[in-house]
Amino acid sequence: MWFSVAWFLAGPVIPTNVVASDLEQAINELLLSYPELETLIDDRVYPIVRPPRSAIPCLTYTVTRNEEERILAGGTGRHDATFDLSAWAFEFPVAKAIGDAAIERLVGASRAEVSGVYFRRIAHGDVIDSHEFEPGTGRNTGVFHRSVDFRCNYRLV
Repeated sequence: MWFSVAWFLAGPVIPTNVVASDLEQAINELLLSYPELETLIDDRVYPIVRPPRSAIPCLTYTVTRNEEERILAGGTGRHDATFDLSAWAFEFPVAKAIGDAAIERLVGASRAEVSGVYFRRIAHGDVIDSHEFEPGTGRNTGVFHRSVDFRCNYRLV
């Protein structure tokens, strides 16, 4: 994570164009290259968090676990990972459509190679719908949120 001098006053500054791993790069490319998502969110796909004052609707994703499979002889080259994807919109049907299009795109990428990553399998788990409240006041912000958990097995090529 990158920090600035202002971090101590305002919290961490996370560059929105920095992708930390090959897996994150592949997820980013899969999402940005899907026409159904492009019509809904343009190119607003961000790692980890929405940037302050960023346009909505958008998507964020966070890799929550990324482990190489190991055997007694060492690494197998295959990885198991989990990641969360969040769709953000001012209208619930739009957040739902973004989440559903992301599921379609990512699950459809099983057995595909993207940016040097071969996805053996991508599956989605829980889908949770919610909306945001202002911290402290509890007022509804009018932003709807669809969160989707994913699991994948991949190897670098």
